[in-house]
Amino acid sequence: SKGHHLIIIDHHNYQGGPNRYNKTSSLEQFAKLINHKFNRFEKGLAINDRAWIYGLISAGYTKKEISKIRSYDLKIQGLNNKVKKLIKQIYKNAVEIVPDIFICDIPFDINLSYLRDLIALRDTNKIISSLLLRRSANNKIVHIVFTGSPKIVKKLYKTFGGSLAGDERYSMVWTSAENISQQVIKFLKKI
Repeated sequence: SKGHHLIIIDHHNYQGGPNRYNKTSSLEQFAKLINHKFNRFEKGLAINDRAWIYGLISAGYTKKEISKIRSYDLKIQGLNNKVKKLIKQIYKNAVEIVPDIFICDIPFDINLSYLRDLIALRDTNKIISSLLLRRSANNKIVHIVFTGSPKIVKKLYKTFGGSLAGDERYSMVWTSAENISQQVIKFLKKI
């Protein structure tokens, strides 16, 4: 009988699970596996997957190209105009808790990507971080997402556990399913 070779394609680090952190995105790993050469748009999608907006800026993509890549990504995620309008309203209520870190409450069933984009694109010359508190239907915080500075993400992960992803050079994401929002806010105010 012929054996099988399992190849795991991932780039995340999971709390209590395997550390599959990889500096290349899952798209880049798969392309290498099948010997596919990216065109500029595909390469942008791959950079977006691992390093988001800041990786695209660093790679020399224009605002127009970034907008096209992010719009494509959000469309694939199912973002529609009704949800965009709701997210823009949530964005208006964002509060800067310390310089360059904004906090927002958001219903759990709303896609976070567009809100994170709006916050990050406030100023493309520096990393603007966001702390998103996802609430259940009964208004309990059930998920915390911090996006931004890799240095801060690593400190959050070391202090509170959770999971992390992203590119250490540009921007990373830390998440926790525990309701530790007050501790996280205090922690961020001390940084």
